[in-house]
Amino acid sequence: MSVSGGAASEADVREAFVALQNGAFLLDVRTESEHAAVHVDGSILIPLQQLARSLGQLPVDRPIYVMCRSGHRSSIAVQQLAAKHLYTLLNVRGGISAWIAAGLPVECPTPPERGFWSWFKRR
Repeated sequence: MSVSGGAASEADVREAFVALQNGAFLLDVRTESEHAAVHVDGSILIPLQQLARSLGQLPVDRPIYVMCRSGHRSSIAVQQLAAKHLYTLLNVRGGISAWIAAGLPVECPTPPERGFWSWFKRR
């Protein structure tokens, strides 16, 4: 399910994974520290607070899947971007928490803090 020209839509993590494998753009709107701890390989980090001034980094010629930790910040990002009427947008339902729960691959370049994974397991 995708939307262009101002409406919001959602995709589950498996849809987003397949789309990423087929050339979709995965935008991560979490903080730098969240992204450094764990992220999807190939995702592009633009924290939500920096999104408005980083529009030039976003493609207009392919779908943009937007991800955060749980789906809240990404839904805000999708609404902000949809107002520009330039992008095909999908909010990744459940964010990286759902991605991890589904067993999809992630990059974890630095060892997580004690208790880090327990937060994801509760979701």
